[in-house]
Amino acid sequence: MLIHDALRVNLQRIAASHWRADARLRSWGPAPLHADGETVSVPCAEGTVLWLGAWMEDAPTVARIVLDDPVDGSSGELSTDNGYQLCALVDASGQRQPIGLRGESLQRRLRLQVYREHGHGRTLAALDLVLLQPAAWERLSGREAPGPLREPPLPPRLG
Repeated sequence: MLIHDALRVNLQRIAASHWRADARLRSWGPAPLHADGETVSVPCAEGTVLWLGAWMEDAPTVARIVLDDPVDGSSGELSTDNGYQLCALVDASGQRQPIGLRGESLQRRLRLQVYREHGHGRTLAALDLVLLQPAAWERLSGREAPGPLREPPLPPRLG
């Protein structure tokens, strides 16, 4: 989980086959993170895409999250006052695309910026979010990456 003041941002995994551009997505599990300065790396296996969940923890302010791909120009935005999921990046043709590695790519570097309105101005936090193939993430983090996603998890038991 990424934390900036009262803002919480969680990266979630879902199988690419279950991703829909116009749907609220259900988490198949949180994505592990590896932080190094202003860079956060996350494993992204073939057939897996990510979405970001964001909320304000005990704060009446609003945060805006912008995720950009500086290579292809795609971007997505989320404001905590009217939603909690960022599920896609909009490409140059206006099509919503999943957040994941492209084809055979070894990595994808995205720019995550947080704007938070408060008091007399705005504060800005920014970091690079790097999606890596699992083997590369394991070498970088020294931890085991989660396995590939095959089927959705069972819903929680109630009662």
